[in-house]
Amino acid sequence: GTAQGTELFNMLLSNAIRNVSLTEEIHQLMQQSGCPANAETFRHLLNCYSRPTPERQTEKIDALAEQVVKEPWHSTIQVYNPLIMAYSRLAHMDKALDYKRRMEDEGISSNILTFRNLIAGSFRGRDLNAIDGYVE
Repeated sequence: GTAQGTELFNMLLSNAIRNVSLTEEIHQLMQQSGCPANAETFRHLLNCYSRPTPERQTEKIDALAEQVVKEPWHSTIQVYNPLIMAYSRLAHMDKALDYKRRMEDEGISSNILTFRNLIAGSFRGRDLNAIDGYVE
């Protein structure tokens, strides 16, 4: 398992995000090969699991989130924004806001992408008052 291997698997994952079973197969091969996951791996998995599908992958996102926050490299905007995006896509704003708070508690400032995801999620959930709060 090398950094180059991780990069290769991440490239494969980025091309498979519309196919949950293929994404999971690639991720499993990555783990079996001993290639370490990183923030990019996590982002690709979240992108796949939060896409519009007949069944949303909330449980998989929850499991992935629990796993990744234990990683030493988790405390970055590159990890938290995809988490907030995934939960916002599913209109699970309670979880999106929990991760925004956790991010800020770790000293990481929200950025334009954080707010864009929160606004989009609030719109999906039809929470116009929340949108007003983000815009102000």
